[in-house]
Parts: sequence; structure tokens; C-alpha cells
Amino acid sequence: MYRTTTYTRGATCIEITALPGLGREDAVEAAHHRFITTHWPSLGAAAYEGFRHFGIGAVIVHEADAAGTSTGVGRAFVRHQLSYAAGVGTWMRTAFGDAASEALAEELEAYDPREAGLFVFVRADEPPRVYRVESTLRPPQALERARALLN
Repeated sequence: MYRTTTYTRGATCIEITALPGLGREDAVEAAHHRFITTHWPSLGAAAYEGFRHFGIGAVIVHEADAAGTSTGVGRAFVRHQLSYAAGVGTWMRTAFGDAASEALAEELEAYDPREAGLFVFVRADEPPRVYRVESTLRPPQALERARALLN
């Protein structure tokens, strides 16, 4: 069953849908939701820019636990690296396994990249988690906002 959670950040409403069978409602999912809502303008822009350049796809969010690295910081934090994966192919089954790749393939066929973004969170100690994110700040608007900040 799909799990949908809605958040409000200022004037922006963000709806995050966790795909069925991929993870459970827990602290990891809550951390993903916090990351998405905190960084939605950048993530929405990345999703739309990826679509414009490569076609239908998903933003892959690679999580790397900074614990054990020598940063000089007293408290460890999670680092995120973004990439974009276009289309459906054998790369998906190899990278994410059967359950995640099937769920992602279905979402890739159904979602509108002008209205939502697809995000796959990948970390070494967890199976991949796939989220569809919709917002009142749609991905094309997020990209426009990101470009305006650079001018």
C-alpha cells in the first residue's frame, strides 16, 4: 500500500508518497522526508533538469554515512550525492533488486515529470527506497527558481 504524507513549508505544500513494499514507515523514512522537504527546491530542479536532458527518469540520492571519516567535526552527519538515471533497463534490476526496480518501472510509466519528481534513496545498510514527490512548487518552477538564484 502506498503511504502518502503531506508537509507544509511556508507557502509550499509537499506531498511525499512512499512506494509500496520498499521499506517501512520508520526513522530512515522520516529522515528521507526531512531531507526532501528541506531541500525540495533543489531536488525539484534536479529532477526536472534531468528529465529535460535525459528523458523520463529518477534522481538517485546516494547516502554516505560520515561516521568514521576524519572531518574534524565532533558529530557525524550524512552526506548526499545526487545523480540522475534515465529510463528503465537492466541497470535498475542490478542496482536496486527486483522489488525496487519493478516499483520504479511502474512509476516511471505513470508519473508526469512536470508535476512530480521520482527519488531513489540508496544506502549501504538499507534496501533502496523510492518516493514520488509532488509540490505546489512544481519541478519546472523549482528549476526556474534555482536559475534565478544564479543570476
